[in-house]
Amino acid sequence: MIDIRVMSITDYDCVYNLWMNTPGMGLNSTDDSREGIEKYLKRNPTSSGKKSRMSRRRNIILIF
Repeated sequence: MIDIRVMSITDYDCVYNLWMNTPGMGLNSTDDSREGIEKYLKRNPTSSGKKSRMSRRRNIILIF
């Protein structure tokens, strides 16, 4: 099953885990923190999407 929806702050832990396990992914300690992402989502409530597919491994695609 594929789930496509607007990203919310409740997705942060899953997204952060993806970022931390992606080779070469650079994170900014301010902008990419939970607080930074929450502020971004409040300013731009429909500009970030999340697509995930439920399987043995969870696949996530972020759309910014």
